[in-house]
Amino acid sequence: MPGLVAEEVGDTGRVRALGRVPDCDLRGLYEGASALVFSALHEGFGIPPLEAMRLNVPVICARSGAMPEVLGDAPLWFDPRDERDIARAMRAFARMGEPQHADMIRRGTLRADGYGWEASALALVEVLGDARRGRMRNERVLEVSSISDNQHVDHGGAA
Repeated sequence: MPGLVAEEVGDTGRVRALGRVPDCDLRGLYEGASALVFSALHEGFGIPPLEAMRLNVPVICARSGAMPEVLGDAPLWFDPRDERDIARAMRAFARMGEPQHADMIRRGTLRADGYGWEASALALVEVLGDARRGRMRNERVLEVSSISDNQHVDHGGAA
């Protein structure tokens, strides 16, 4: 998006398209950012926006892939295939006042909290418990099914 950046902010230096950034540099970049613009067309889960939200950075995000489900109502959304819509979302963020920024940060933090290690571990335990209970239920059904398929049970009634 170099053309978009140049067109929308000129040479102010306020927006930088960085490309791939080493993991060791991410936290400092997030903490120094006014917002994260996440324009991926295809993203497996949305770790970068969640990381930004966890560090109280508002997110402006492409409405694509799993992002709407993962991020909920926390970001400002845009169509990643429409440069004008990306610019619209960035302008809308730039025009927001402190109360709106604070609300985005609050919603983002709440959303990111649902994807922390503890929440993920608890969800995994629940899924494993459900799977175990389902397997036990299926084993009982197979057990009862085996009895009825292989044995005649006399209920004492006349035929």
